[in-house]
Formats: sequence, structure tokens, C-alpha cells
Amino acid sequence: MHLQSIIIAVLAFLACVSAQACVGRPRNPSCRGPRDLGTRGRRCTPRTMWYYDPRDRQCKEMRYRGCRGNNNRHCTKAACESQCRR
Repeated sequence: MHLQSIIIAVLAFLACVSAQACVGRPRNPSCRGPRDLGTRGRRCTPRTMWYYDPRDRQCKEMRYRGCRGNNNRHCTKAACESQCRR
């Protein structure tokens, strides 16, 4: 019975973590285009994101303003590097 409770708790935790989407992530992240901070707005949530700089061939941090912008925007440095640094 105790093991079953632990398994249920772990599954609930994993479901919660996987349900948290990356706010500001475009539907189709890209490695092309310049850094684009987006725009500000009442319903826009600023956050730290990453973009790929093809000239330096590196993923760099930026402060995304929360709305619009191009698709060269990634939630984490690791996500940016895995998609863009091939």
C-alpha cells in the first residue's frame, strides 16, 4: 500500500511538471532571424529566453518582452543548442 502511494505521488508530480508549458515559446522555434525582443503589452509576460546568433554560432540569452517577435526564440539554452548547434 505504501509503495502504491509513492507511485501515485510521483505520477502526479510528473503530470504537473509536464503540464507546465514554456510561456512565450513559438509553435515552431527557429534558428534563423535576428534577436527579436518582441513587444510589451498588458497581457504580455516578460521572461528570459534564448536566441541563436548564426554569426557567432552560439545561443545567447535575451529578455523577451512577452508578445510577438520572430521564431528565433527558445525556452532554455539547452533547447536552443540542441536545435541550432548541429
